[in-house]
Amino acid sequence: MQIASYLTQMPLSYLEKDHLLAENGIVYVKYLLAAHDYEKALQTADHFRHQAAIELDDSLLLELTFLTALGFYYTDDKEQACTLFKTAFFSAHAIGSCYATICRDYMQKHLDLILPEVVSALPDIPLPSFPYKRNTAPSLSDGVYDLSSPDALSLGRLIQSLRLERHISQTALCQGLCSKSKLSKIENDTLQPSIILSQTLLQRLGISDRVLNFYGNTTETHLQELQNRILKLRNTQPKLRQAYIRELEELCSPCDSLYFQFLLYQKTSLLPDDADNIALFQNALSITQPDFRFEHISKYCLSWMDISILNALCNLYADSSPAEGFTCFYQLIRYCISDAMDVLERNRFLPVTIGIYTRHLYREKRFREIEALAPMLPYIKSSVYFTGFFYAYLCQTPDNDTSRASVTAYYAYYCFLLMEDLQNAQSIKDCMHHDFHIEIL
Repeated sequence: MQIASYLTQMPLSYLEKDHLLAENGIVYVKYLLAAHDYEKALQTADHFRHQAAIELDDSLLLELTFLTALGFYYTDDKEQACTLFKTAFFSAHAIGSCYATICRDYMQKHLDLILPEVVSALPDIPLPSFPYKRNTAPSLSDGVYDLSSPDALSLGRLIQSLRLERHISQTALCQGLCSKSKLSKIENDTLQPSIILSQTLLQRLGISDRVLNFYGNTTETHLQELQNRILKLRNTQPKLRQAYIRELEELCSPCDSLYFQFLLYQKTSLLPDDADNIALFQNALSITQPDFRFEHISKYCLSWMDISILNALCNLYADSSPAEGFTCFYQLIRYCISDAMDVLERNRFLPVTIGIYTRHLYREKRFREIEALAPMLPYIKSSVYFTGFFYAYLCQTPDNDTSRASVTAYYAYYCFLLMEDLQNAQSIKDCMHHDFHIEIL
């Protein structure tokens, strides 16, 4: 409890704080289970489980779901325990996580539960092993971690190094973001960029900004906090989302073009899908990518916001002209799997792009093309939510044999349950029952 109190007072972003509090909560729940305080363990695990689902924190959600299941089991609610055990198991197996094997082994050895045969039939997912590399004291004191060392890499020098390594001109990198002279000052460490400009420059260079911590003044920190809260809110909370958007709008100054682009995108995203929205999204994109052309996409340096807008445009193009939309989706996917992007950035974009693309393919009954996307699953599996969507469409393709349709339906159903998307979960269950005579237990 002292650690939780300390974390609450730490000057961290709300996402960092919630993640650390949930990690601490996991340890506390395990202590409570060992102490046989099952009611408190259930209450604590379930609280953090709901929070992780809201914030789409996949990394903690599986374990919190499993611990919540244990809480229900030891408080004699075996039906709910069984549902949550299956949720943790099938979701983990769907994304290829060894946590599925850990869940099943524990259930079979320690718990008295009747589980469907498909649980036992699925193969083990082995725990990955990595070679142990022993670090000696001298290797940790060679100047790499000395911030006063001339070899220490500043943000500006990192940006310059990555830009030169990728053979990108200053003009191409800073287009729509800042002047060439400003970028030159940033690279030469004579100007400290704002948080959002730092993040966008790194994204354009194909590097995930999420592995770094950025610090700014009070206004910048508040802007970042609002942006993160808006991003983590589901469409099921439109009023709260609109309140945050209004607050962000009031806080922005006329020179905050990147936040203004984010606001335009968010406002348009709240509107019903309509062909008239194409011009609104194009207007948002033109702030950073004037005269953008899909056929020349490989020549651009795109940020996370640029690709988010392009996903929205592809979605609208596919609504009005499927052939045009599918061509744009294909070009965007090719860009995302290029060598210009690191694995974290790729995993940030591709699940969303492929998820929207698959929905349109299903709507147009292009089932073979959905099956042809199966090799992209390793990219999609970085997101439990979009893994659920992909399997939801895959399990409904008519050429699926019963065994494969059953497994993929279980994956989709329990991924949706994990993310507390009860509407889509029920839709899959009903579809499998009525169209394929498959019962999800």
